[in-house]
Amino acid sequence: MSEKFNVVVHSLIVDEPDIEEKILSPIADIRFIPNDNKYDFYKAILKADGIIIADREIDSNAISKMKRCKVISRQGVGIDNIDVNEAKKRNIVVANIPDYCTEDVANYTVASILSITRHIHIYNKHVKEGLWSVGSVFSTNKFPPIRRISTQTLGVVGYGRIARSVIKKMKNFNVNILVYYPRADKRVENKEEIEFVDFKTLLRSSDIITLHVPLTKHTKYMFDIEAFKIMKRTSFLVNTSRGSVVNEKALYIALKERLIAGAAIDVMEEEPPKKDNPLLNLDNIIITPHMAFLSKDSYEEMRRKAAENVKNILLHI
Repeated sequence: MSEKFNVVVHSLIVDEPDIEEKILSPIADIRFIPNDNKYDFYKAILKADGIIIADREIDSNAISKMKRCKVISRQGVGIDNIDVNEAKKRNIVVANIPDYCTEDVANYTVASILSITRHIHIYNKHVKEGLWSVGSVFSTNKFPPIRRISTQTLGVVGYGRIARSVIKKMKNFNVNILVYYPRADKRVENKEEIEFVDFKTLLRSSDIITLHVPLTKHTKYMFDIEAFKIMKRTSFLVNTSRGSVVNEKALYIALKERLIAGAAIDVMEEEPPKKDNPLLNLDNIIITPHMAFLSKDSYEEMRRKAAENVKNILLHI
């Protein structure tokens, strides 16, 4: 190779591009731009052959100016921050990492299900406030009675890697499991002994619903006020997919008016949320800062695979 490629690394999870340099330095000159320097990033990508990003948006306007780019590698699963259609028009490969955090997100989901259904976050708050009472969450917070997890039905929206991992883990708790997945294959259903149902049946029948779908025009605001009205008033929602799969205004109404019992979400429509977001004032919701994927292992795997995607594509174009 007579001339090296130019690769831009710009990510909120990268402080030093040591992993990226180890993989890419034999074939590329790397320019690392800290995540808070948006101006230099959009300037640098004009001459980049490859780009590694996390959450930075690359819209059609930016892509139209990228005359050399061959690959945009996203450090993560979702690619809704990239205009994929525009990239395709310009023969730019958009790569993601669909499997780097399957175990981590599935474990977070199970932990959230157990925490929210047993009101652990509220008991913890009460004890620290000096209230030592097993009945405090019912008398003070009007939560529904705690039920054994084995007596409940788990509704899973989606049937990808993470959803299947959650199902496998939750089967150990002897829960009844329903799945809504429009492309369900009957052969898969028989093999896995999973009951696939339509969306409204899942809403009506589930005690806990967990979301594992990408954000598309079909899934945006999939959970609106009408969906919450169908759900059981004693049910719980867990969302580790994308914030806009759930209409937050509808979720607030559902939680405030007790259309559902509670929720645990790791993703929001706007991240970070504004300080006046009303969801932050509710006691029947657990909110974490988009960290379900996070572990030392997943972090390193994500960075390594994102860099390898760039290397493999640049060497084979």
